[in-house]
Amino acid sequence: MRRRQFTGTTLTLLLGGCASPQMPGYQSGYQGYQVPEPLIERIRLKLREHGLAEAGVARDNVGRVQLLGRYRDEDEVERAFLVVQSIVGLKSCSPRYPAEVQQRHWERAAGEAIAEHARRLAAARRQAQPAGSRKLALVVGINEFMDSAHLRPIQGEDDARLVATQLGRAGYEVSALLGAQANKAAIEAALLRMGERLGPADSLFLYISSHGNPPLPSPKGPGQHRMSIAAYDSGDVGGTPSRDATEYLLRLQASSVHDRLVQQLARQPSRVTRVLVDTCYSGDMLTDMDADSRGQMLRANGGRVDVESVSLAAWSADAPAGGYAFITATSEGQESLGPPVRPGQFSSPLDPQRALRGSFFTQAFFDYLAHFQGQVQPAFEAAQRFTAAQALAVSAGRRQQQPRLFSTLAADANNLYR
Repeated sequence: MRRRQFTGTTLTLLLGGCASPQMPGYQSGYQGYQVPEPLIERIRLKLREHGLAEAGVARDNVGRVQLLGRYRDEDEVERAFLVVQSIVGLKSCSPRYPAEVQQRHWERAAGEAIAEHARRLAAARRQAQPAGSRKLALVVGINEFMDSAHLRPIQGEDDARLVATQLGRAGYEVSALLGAQANKAAIEAALLRMGERLGPADSLFLYISSHGNPPLPSPKGPGQHRMSIAAYDSGDVGGTPSRDATEYLLRLQASSVHDRLVQQLARQPSRVTRVLVDTCYSGDMLTDMDADSRGQMLRANGGRVDVESVSLAAWSADAPAGGYAFITATSEGQESLGPPVRPGQFSSPLDPQRALRGSFFTQAFFDYLAHFQGQVQPAFEAAQRFTAAQALAVSAGRRQQQPRLFSTLAADANNLYR
């Protein structure tokens, strides 16, 4: 399974309640978690230890821990949520965002600045580069991590090699970060460099396979989350090892790659943009969008957001004019699964005699892509069914995994080989 494994009783208990196996998202599975007073006091002590003197907590109407008090900025709120989650877990932490945050708009301002910079670069490239389009790809995958005590081996590098090979055959100019190359600084630099290269006539494919960190509530409202992606050097690397769950989660979050960097690259103007993220909690990446976008999604889908394919035309004013597709290996609150690392392989859904090595979804999706001659929609639908069945089989019915596809591309235009 693509989930983080921790050593120590506290850390094991923390991740043991990540997702309800009966629900597509953990938030809808709350029933009534009366957090005992000793744990409430422990949270208050940890908040003070980490410089959050004005932060407060209380129980909400179902007994979860809710953040109260005053915060300087959203960074402080994120630290407070991590403190709570480290002690009582995801399901006993209320997703309600605290009201008194002095600086709430730094992320929007930073995003607008980056978008403006990207627009200026694109305008300069239109004048400098010849007519015609390029097919550009950035592929990231990790098998083993420096923090082997907490981040267990997966098969992200195996998946990324497959993706790089298939994209190369489809005519993409592939940049790859594999294994130790995929440290935090390198991933973030590669995302920014790709944004600088990408022109409005180009096509982009972005693929990432790693551990996904449990999502945090977003200031944009209920049901909207942020998540981050572990890099090769995330977690406990160098220095004194973290002594408890709180210290570790704070260090892990600070050393991981934030999903907003992926979103910013995906929003840049291009001919066609496709993003595929195969991590635990990858389905939470697109919940952190503005209210107008969510309203459009609800209107377009009969009041439902979590469906197989919805329009993201309103997600961003900078949405690629030619079309956009965002694929995640999971739905909200779910883990991405695969066979045990050893032997690490399973039978192809198309040919039982042929072995695939990697995650259920990535391997099946690209297997079906070849079968459907590059047509993304039928390949996704087939891989989605296969992945959901495999997840139930390997977990003895305890875990669900439902990949998601968000697309503005017309069916006849959504072909990877074009």
